[in-house]
Amino acid sequence: MSDEVDHAEQDTKAADDVRLQRPLGEEEFKAKLEMTKAFCDTAKSYVQISSAGLALPLFFINAILGTAHTQNGLGSVPWTLLTSWSLLLVSIACGLVYQWLAMRRLWDQYHMGHRTRENMHEPGYRITPGIMQTGAINLSWVWLGMVFGFFYGALFLVIFAGRVIAYGH
Repeated sequence: MSDEVDHAEQDTKAADDVRLQRPLGEEEFKAKLEMTKAFCDTAKSYVQISSAGLALPLFFINAILGTAHTQNGLGSVPWTLLTSWSLLLVSIACGLVYQWLAMRRLWDQYHMGHRTRENMHEPGYRITPGIMQTGAINLSWVWLGMVFGFFYGALFLVIFAGRVIAYGH
């Protein structure tokens, strides 16, 4: 059974290598570029909104919690706000990583499909040791990290705001 799994994994890896190294037709490249841009624009929106959600309480923390809380540092910040900030930071990080990986994958696929013996040492076509190859990475997990970080960060921000309104802390 394990030999069958190993062969299946090798076949999948070989198919991925062929897929990533085949030349992209002009129409396929344009379609992939447009889809990648659309996903990256969406990720950029999540990063911007998460950044605003992260920064907004910082600007109004004196008004919300009072000067006594702000003079005590982060130790006096409610756990709901700390949780919100943490999750929004996760969303920002995942959004930025997603944008880089998505464009890098398209870059790699385009250039690997046009790589020849003559240009294999030129920028864009050479393979640099230590630089992550994006072919095997499932970007959906990074996307989900961004979306869940955003929504749960926003949820905890709302819980924080509701507690401040209801209880004054």
